[in-house]
Amino acid sequence: MSEANHQEIRNRLTALIHQCEEEVLPLILPAINDIIQQTREALDDPDGACKRREDRIQAKLEGTLKRVTDVREGETRDFPVWILDISEHGMRILARDNFIPSKLMHVTFIDTTGRVSQRFIEICWMNRSENNGDAHYMFGCRTVASDEAARNIKQEEKIVQLRRRVHKKRDVVIQIIGPETPVTKTLVRNVRDMGYPTHYDAKLLTALNNKNKTGFELLIFTDWLLTCQSAMAVDQINSTCATIPKLALVAPDESITPLLRTGISDCITDADNKKELMNAVERAMVHELSGQANKCRLLEKKAAIISTNRSFRSVLKCYLEQFDFYVYSLITVVPQVLFETQIIFMEYDERSKDLMVQTRKKFPDIPLIACCESPEQGKQARQLGAEDYLCPPPKEDDVIRVLQAHHRKGMEAAQSAMNDQLSEEQPADQQKVEQPGT
Repeated sequence: MSEANHQEIRNRLTALIHQCEEEVLPLILPAINDIIQQTREALDDPDGACKRREDRIQAKLEGTLKRVTDVREGETRDFPVWILDISEHGMRILARDNFIPSKLMHVTFIDTTGRVSQRFIEICWMNRSENNGDAHYMFGCRTVASDEAARNIKQEEKIVQLRRRVHKKRDVVIQIIGPETPVTKTLVRNVRDMGYPTHYDAKLLTALNNKNKTGFELLIFTDWLLTCQSAMAVDQINSTCATIPKLALVAPDESITPLLRTGISDCITDADNKKELMNAVERAMVHELSGQANKCRLLEKKAAIISTNRSFRSVLKCYLEQFDFYVYSLITVVPQVLFETQIIFMEYDERSKDLMVQTRKKFPDIPLIACCESPEQGKQARQLGAEDYLCPPPKEDDVIRVLQAHHRKGMEAAQSAMNDQLSEEQPADQQKVEQPGT
């Protein structure tokens, strides 16, 4: 490693450590050592076989993988694959370099008994490798229950219909809001040239008041950074256009993550690029339809997963997002993040006992769910303060049970904390009760 690279790593670590609170500092070195050890194990076992919790049958079964969701017109839907190992709740699959992943897929294969088997599956992890010029993908999948698959298929049908409307253009009315600048004029002209019925207003209130008259289905803001600084403006937008997708025109070098958290569905960086405009309109409308925009905008339901097991984090994250949670996926405790959540799922074993105790002490009002290997470990975790536990692989029914039992407590604690913060921020002269005659 060069001296420059060594110094850059030191600078990054120093910046991260400075963000931690004092009581967390003694826990940093053990956490780093664990991460280094797990990284070494991952390099020795690139396929992740040692991390899987279930007994798997090793095999090389030929099969056909069919993409069920996220398939665009002209894209390949069916791919030949090889199943390298298989268990009750998942499998490991090898595919050629032309493979295109999707959220939900259907695999058909001849099992070890000679019978035709079929499963709905979802990718948990994926690696690409190349050997003598022959590239391929290897990915691990979890089995998807039939009712969950049915929900995804129904949602995909709605998305396909929506994409057709977007590409017809004349059926989607767009409202553009922003000051009358050359960039705004370019944007308005290009959107109209593309064939979309377009309305333009320089003033936000005028556009919102005319919503019933214009019937717009998509908003494009050319000065969203300025607009979202006004709490009154944001309230008006949320009350009038809560379910309407929103695009923001931003500079190419501007970070879009903060904008997404203020309610924007997607961003445009070039008002003169019609292809980018078309893609952004489609992404924003699909984004809103699938309900993901609400998770980023409202941030009402937030959960944190703390685990060094990537497959476990991926599966649990998928379940939580299915129930409209915004999920923080972490490998160690980050206090600034946990303060924002209403429920914490935390890996528990002999090495992490002290960390769980510290986390329970630091966040006494947030439900803490231990993720452990066995019910015996789960009982130990409860004695240390955990409300409940999950054993891998996490099952949907268990996740639902835990959420129903404990999430409400976290929501009530978050609301109480928010009320306390608002009370503290209220000016002193507003907190005083005037006495008669003063």
